Amino acid sequence: MGLLSLVLTAAGACAKSGDGDGVATLGTPGAPSPTPSLSQLEQALRYTRCMREHGVPMLDPDANGDVRGADSSKGELDPATVDGAQQACRQYRPVDAGLDALRLEKAREYSRCMRRNGVEDFPDPDANGDVHLPDEITDPDYDHAKAFCTEYVRSYSPHP
Repeated sequence: MGLLSLVLTAAGACAKSGDGDGVATLGTPGAPSPTPSLSQLEQALRYTRCMREHGVPMLDPDANGDVRGADSSKGELDPATVDGAQQACRQYRPVDAGLDALRLEKAREYSRCMRRNGVEDFPDPDANGDVHLPDEITDPDYDHAKAFCTEYVRSYSPHP
């Protein structure tokens, strides 16, 4: 995977399912809440500046304040440098509060769906939308429910 896609994946809110590490998530885990006094563009500029200070040549955000990723013309970056910069700059990463709330509601609906489809002990997500699963899942309905609920939640729209 190219470094640009690694940075874009880490910086954006991407849907994914659990990867066997005991945590399933429907977005970027542990996303900070936005700084209310800063616009989306100001938040993105602060995040980009921090990433650059930590060795990642980020492109300037677009006019909407969307983070665009690393400048691939600067060559390959060490993944450890990218990881370190993301950790150091995490508190500055812009967050769209509306999208964050939608992600959390989808995570809650996913948990409800799993329980409705036979996985009675499936936990609710935490405040970040992460679902903490045991290392080993023995429920015989898990695989079928996971496949069904993943597709179901993709099209789920919360009612106002």
